[in-house]
Amino acid sequence: MRTLSLPPRTAKSKGYAREQECQAAEAARRDAPFVHGRKPLRGCPNRGRGEVAASRASDVRSRAGMGDRVRIANASGYWGDDPEALARQVRSGTVDYVTLDFLAEITMVILQRQRARNPSLGYAYDFVEMLAPVLADVVHGRIRIVANAGGVHVEACRDRIAAVCREQGLAPAIAIVCGDDLLARVDELLAAGVPLAHLDDGRPLATVRDRVVAANAYLGARPIAQALAAGADIVVTGRTTDAALTLGPLVHELGWASNDWDRLAAGTVAGHVLECGAQATGGNLTDWQRTAPLDVGYPVAEVAADGGFVVTKPAGHGERGTRPAADRHAQGHGRLSRRLARSRLRVALRARHPRQGRAPRRHAVAPARDRLH
Repeated sequence: MRTLSLPPRTAKSKGYAREQECQAAEAARRDAPFVHGRKPLRGCPNRGRGEVAASRASDVRSRAGMGDRVRIANASGYWGDDPEALARQVRSGTVDYVTLDFLAEITMVILQRQRARNPSLGYAYDFVEMLAPVLADVVHGRIRIVANAGGVHVEACRDRIAAVCREQGLAPAIAIVCGDDLLARVDELLAAGVPLAHLDDGRPLATVRDRVVAANAYLGARPIAQALAAGADIVVTGRTTDAALTLGPLVHELGWASNDWDRLAAGTVAGHVLECGAQATGGNLTDWQRTAPLDVGYPVAEVAADGGFVVTKPAGHGERGTRPAADRHAQGHGRLSRRLARSRLRVALRARHPRQGRAPRRHAVAPARDRLH
């Protein structure tokens, strides 16, 4: 693991005492990258597949095993979502984690073009603006943030967050998960005989190479869990699977093994329900005339150790969830993900209350090697 340190702080700066208390834990950490069984790519430092780089090692605190359920909220389903949602979720006082999903495939193209014009860009800068007003709440309330706002420049996103933290006299541990951006390696991969064929019609990428603007590998939940285990308060990723933002905290907190397919499937379903934000909690409601305007509310999943979960939202924000929207994200004749293949059994979504829905445990199987890599 490559450690990226913030500038040294003096004894007068806030957070110094906290850092001093954690020196022993910090010294005990090992410089070993987590790369899903692969070594970092030669000639490409900090680009090992799934590598985690922690910006500081203050307050290494693993809460795994300290409870039988975790409450994870979502505050963004896309880049440009409600800028006030993060503050509402953090200040609800009822969550352990808040996740934010900013990335779609077209977003990666937009971010690559922005970075080409300005090397300091390439990330969802709105995230920093959303985070700044609630940083103190996050740090003092021990709420952890997981966001894929890093886009195609996770280091720049981390540096901007760190600068805002310094301005506020705060010192949360920030980790970045990178290794997904393959744009610079496309020609190398093609030359090595990797066809990168179209999944639908089998056409090799070489036939449209001149049109490629962005190329990313979807990382999974494991590096996020590793970052949290290392003590990160804020985890910023590049391109991961959408559900990994939720599944990573669950793997860390509940101690799910990498071959515990049923629980991983359940966590993946929870992640898919949360990933699009308010779509699961009223955003797609057709009876919009009957609800309070602009008061949709964003989802919170309370996930048990066995994988069953309840989806609700903080009190005072909207009146109902929408089962069809949640159903759309949860169902399918088998779903492939970075970590597993869900079985064809349907998820049972049961409405417990206009504001709540419950999904019991799921069943899944290991992914086929010729389908997921």
